[in-house]
Amino acid sequence: HPKEICGILLDYITSSPQAEELFQIWNLSDIKDEKNKKLYKSLLTCMSVILHCSTSNNDYVTRFISRILNESNSMYLRNISEHLSSGQVTIIHSTLGLLLAMCRTSKQNCIDIFQRISFLIPTLCSFTQRGKQVTFKLKERNDLPKLQTDARFLVILITLTIMMHADTLEWNELLASKSLIRKVADLIYKDTSYGIRLYLTGVRTIIIGDITNSNNS
Repeated sequence: HPKEICGILLDYITSSPQAEELFQIWNLSDIKDEKNKKLYKSLLTCMSVILHCSTSNNDYVTRFISRILNESNSMYLRNISEHLSSGQVTIIHSTLGLLLAMCRTSKQNCIDIFQRISFLIPTLCSFTQRGKQVTFKLKERNDLPKLQTDARFLVILITLTIMMHADTLEWNELLASKSLIRKVADLIYKDTSYGIRLYLTGVRTIIIGDITNSNNS
């Protein structure tokens, strides 16, 4: 994460501390229409980038995430659930990206999100099968290789982030018989060598960190 907020993003956060414009677009009745799919994907991606780049302003990101989690009747959480069940690959990936960005902002935010999205776990578990890949290429950098990802890769990153911030209560849920972490681990043998290294290295780092913290406390 960037250590400080500057430039256009700082100007936006200063002038719109509630990010009201983004939520107004999310509230549009026809935002989910097929003709607006690119706009919708861009909205979710924009929110993800803002959260990723704004973590040094904890008050801002906490307000941003709290609005998503606690809006009247959990409207935005229902929207997220609908995105994940839409069958539209780009929308699913953008939504998983938003969840990942939210989880990565802070330990407390991650725990709050994990507790609030428990009803989404079956859907997230369904993405532990390798899905259709989406390819990204930076238009301004033709010399860079294309980047590929799929829903499982994003779910692995979300799972590792939750594991990293989990306390005893969250670990009990993470290790339950039909939990997300078990679904991810059960199918790891189908991953690429990079995916296997990513997951196992992440788990190893988390376990060593927990042991170190326990020894120091």
